[in-house]
Amino acid sequence: MRMIKGMALAVFAAVTLTACSSGESDNRTDVALDVADLWREIALYYVDNSTDPVVTYSGGKYYVDGLAIEARAKNPDLEFEGNGPDDWCVTILYNGGAAAVSDGSNWELQDKAGC
Repeated sequence: MRMIKGMALAVFAAVTLTACSSGESDNRTDVALDVADLWREIALYYVDNSTDPVVTYSGGKYYVDGLAIEARAKNPDLEFEGNGPDDWCVTILYNGGAAAVSDGSNWELQDKAGC
C-alpha cells in the first residue's frame, strides 16, 4: 500500500512541478506547492489512521495532526473537511483565488473556493 502511495506521490509531484513552471503568478505557484505538501501529508496520515486529522494554519505553518509544514503562500486561509480517507477536502484561499485538493486520489488547482 505504501509503495502505491509513493508512486502516486511521485506522479503528483511531477504534475505539480509542470503546473508551477507554466508562468503562473508567484503566489499561485506557492499555493500549488502548499497544496501538494498538504495532499501528501494528509494522504500519508490516512495510511496509518482511520480518524480524520486536525488540519490548521498558524504562524506561517500548516499543521496536519501536529506535524508542521512550512507554508510558502502568504497569509492563506485554510479550510479542511474530513470524512475518512476517501472523502476529504482541503481548500487554500488567497488573494488571487483558491486552490483545492479533494480526496486522496486527485487534486485540482481552481479559482474558486470549495471542493
